[in-house]
Amino acid sequence: MKSDLIFLTTATTRGELHNQTIGLFYKTFESQLKLFNLTHIVNIDLPIKLRGKFTINETRELLNQIIPNYVKKIFIIKNDENPSFTKAYKNVIRALYDNNLYKDNCFIWWLEDDWKLISRFNFIPLLKLVEDSTPFAMSLTDNAPLCSF
Repeated sequence: MKSDLIFLTTATTRGELHNQTIGLFYKTFESQLKLFNLTHIVNIDLPIKLRGKFTINETRELLNQIIPNYVKKIFIIKNDENPSFTKAYKNVIRALYDNNLYKDNCFIWWLEDDWKLISRFNFIPLLKLVEDSTPFAMSLTDNAPLCSF
C-alpha cells in the first residue's frame, strides 16, 4: 500500500521561476514520487511589490501545469490585501486538516516555491526507512541561508 506524501507550499506570483523550482523538483523525482499517494496544497498570494507583474490566475494556471496530473492539487486563494507568510502558513495547515489529509502514517513535506534544486539526492530511502516509525521531522537543505536544497 502506498503512503501519503503531502506537499505544503506558500507561493507568491513569481511567473516562470516556479518552472525552475517546483517544476524541476517534480521532473527530477517523478519516478520516486509515483511510489506515494501525492497531494500538493498551495496557498497563492499577491504581494504588493509583485502586483502588476503576474496575476494570481496566471500563477495558478502555471502551477496547475507544473504539478503533474497524478498529484491531487488544492489551491488556496484568499485575495488578502495584506498577505503574509504567517497567514499563508495557517491556510495550508488548515487545508491539511479540513481535507482530512493528516494521518499518523503520512509524510508532510514543506516545499518552498523559490528554493532551487541543486542536488539529485534520492530521499525516498530515507522516507521508507522511517515509514513505520514514530513521528519525525526532516529537512533537506544545502547552505540553508541561501534557501536551496
